[in-house]
Amino acid sequence: MNCPHCGTAVPDGSAFCTYCGKATGEATGSTVAVETPRRSADPSAQTVAIQLDMTEDTLFQQVKEALSADYEVESELGRGGMAVVFRATERQLNRVVALKVVTPEMAGAAETGERFRREARLAAALEHPSILPIFRVGQVGNLIYMAMKFVEGRGLDSIVEQQGALPLNVVLKVLRDASSALAYAHEHHIVHRDIKGANILIDKDGRVLVSDFGIARAMDETSLTKSGMIIGTPSYMSPEQCGGQKVGPQSDQYSLGILAFQLLTGQLPFEADSIMGVIQHHYMTPPPDITLVRDSVPPELLTVIYKALEKEKDHRYKSTEDMAEALEVVPDTPEARKEAIAHLKQLSHGQRITEIRTGSLPPLALVTGPGAVVTGPRTIVAREKRSKLWLPIAAVAVLGLAAGGYWAVAVRGGTSAAQDSTATPTAALGSGPGEVRFEGMPRNARVQVGDSVLAGGRGYVEAGRYTYTVTARGYIPATGPIAVAAGVTTRQIVALSRDPNAPAADPVASAPPTGAEPAPQPTGTAPAPAPSAATGQLRIRASETAAEIFVDGQRVGSGSRILSVPAGSHTIRVSLAGFETFTTTVTVTAGETTPVMATLRATGGGG
Repeated sequence: MNCPHCGTAVPDGSAFCTYCGKATGEATGSTVAVETPRRSADPSAQTVAIQLDMTEDTLFQQVKEALSADYEVESELGRGGMAVVFRATERQLNRVVALKVVTPEMAGAAETGERFRREARLAAALEHPSILPIFRVGQVGNLIYMAMKFVEGRGLDSIVEQQGALPLNVVLKVLRDASSALAYAHEHHIVHRDIKGANILIDKDGRVLVSDFGIARAMDETSLTKSGMIIGTPSYMSPEQCGGQKVGPQSDQYSLGILAFQLLTGQLPFEADSIMGVIQHHYMTPPPDITLVRDSVPPELLTVIYKALEKEKDHRYKSTEDMAEALEVVPDTPEARKEAIAHLKQLSHGQRITEIRTGSLPPLALVTGPGAVVTGPRTIVAREKRSKLWLPIAAVAVLGLAAGGYWAVAVRGGTSAAQDSTATPTAALGSGPGEVRFEGMPRNARVQVGDSVLAGGRGYVEAGRYTYTVTARGYIPATGPIAVAAGVTTRQIVALSRDPNAPAADPVASAPPTGAEPAPQPTGTAPAPAPSAATGQLRIRASETAAEIFVDGQRVGSGSRILSVPAGSHTIRVSLAGFETFTTTVTVTAGETTPVMATLRATGGGG
């Protein structure tokens, strides 16, 4: 039989799909009530009865008996495609933990156990306020498990399923904390490989915790992968991961970009009737324009998302730390950061907050043949050229690509890209003016299309092919081709890369979106030090985004700050009501960056 949710073939009578982890509804036995999303307007649809053969599902009993010496396994919390999570009490320390046990189907390969232990031990060494701690990794018989901190809260996927799109300040809080966690892990050579809402937990205090480091990599490159199985969640997988290629930090960036899209719109950017259909979209389809379904998203945030969703990994951020820094300069206020934590506390307790209304996404614009031009938030051109992104052989068959033809996706944003002269004849663009909208740039960016300078990055240009140039103080200029069709609005989101030689405190980086009021400056905030030849960078990140940061006794902001300071010794103090004050002294070297991670601990013995 096939899973009714993802279409994967599963053994007859299975209670759960071994790929997506959802109930198949095919087994017989006791009846279990399964809650449906609370957003349903039909009260009768709040629960559905699914017949599951729980008496024949022996995994719980097997885990309980095998680990009885160290843990009292109490109940099943949930299951995914690779593992099942149980609530348990660690006998020796009398603490509640979450036991994640790799399913026997996934642990069948002989080399999986050692790989899992090795990778999980690396993950257990990660110490970051937004990474879920791993206490222990082990194996008993054919059961491979890890014991993790038990979080009283909810998964982000459950929150989105109930709430839909989230407020902008909440989205920023989640993305900033998650990107900070990923940047830290990537610096320690650990790639997550399965970033999605289910692997991001929100605890009862509103903290954001990334979980499941180590599992995906532990399972990858084993006989499972050799037999044609790709580890990951299709809706969030990068093109290179879909193709079974080696993945790196840029793959996690892509997955986080998909999640960011979902948090803002309440919808995934790429959906299809089959897994192969989703993979096809990851390769061939430009991400939809978020502004069509949700207003007032800062251009700076759109820039981050669409840069992370570049099809070619080399076009994404060079490092995830760069992505985290870009998220930090998205305009907001200390009040908005505090409100985000309050909202997350409510959501983690199952409460609803004010609903964010969004529109419906338009049909996906799939590139369907050589030379086709699709306009959307980015101009994507299909060209006959060899690409680094190879579709799996099975996917090529499904897509029906012509023999001998190769596909590449050229995405503009901070880099130059030459357009194929054979793509869509100019005559096919029609005659007359077409509207052009450049988005995602700093406020003072200058946009020129051909000989026309577009005020505010928007205007009408006669149909045809042009070269655009975008320049902004403090950024590397971007140039590339653009096709303007008569009577059509062509949107181009340009992700400019910062000029490494520009001052770190360049005001362009924190400029509010066009037409927006400048963010209010809190009373007592110290002005950014004027850059000079004898300055270095301070990169300060607090574990609590509402925490106030002081440098040499002057308040410089809250949450995270990147600023230029004179070379020499500086005292940093980070404080927040209810937490112990963090104080340290660092020495800044001219021309170098000094990172400071301020981990705040709750007073009264809290964590």
